Amino acid sequence: MQLEIREATEADVEAILLMAKRFFDKTAYSPVSNWDDTRATETVIQHINEVDRCILLATVENEPVGFLMALNTTPMWTYSKIGIESLFWVEPEVRNLGLGRLLKAHYKQWCIDSDCDIWCLGNALGIDTTEELDRSLRKMEMTPAEAMYVGKL
Repeated sequence: MQLEIREATEADVEAILLMAKRFFDKTAYSPVSNWDDTRATETVIQHINEVDRCILLATVENEPVGFLMALNTTPMWTYSKIGIESLFWVEPEVRNLGLGRLLKAHYKQWCIDSDCDIWCLGNALGIDTTEELDRSLRKMEMTPAEAMYVGKL
């Protein structure tokens, strides 16, 4: 079985949007927010084309089955750059192949190549991968830094 992690291209936008929508539907964001195809498409294209952003795509036999979206920025408290993952998804039917581990490793390398001093990975709460991802991040010697709470206005 051929597993690959590569940077996404504009040819991958449709596949990424389908996976991102499945992620959105599983999260606490879906009851308080609306999915907008135009905004989602703009965001994916921005992450593909801008140097301080990336989408790493996981494929099995050249078929997209997961991705990690990230950016790097300089926070207000330091001039050191920080890598921030904003969406991480692997399709349920391929979750035991090690693709999540490969995506995290490639993301860490992207942060290093982007001259980041800190890297962050989030964990969507209340979905079927929450506990497993928490365990794997702690094994990578990552420390929980904050929690996100959402509410509809």
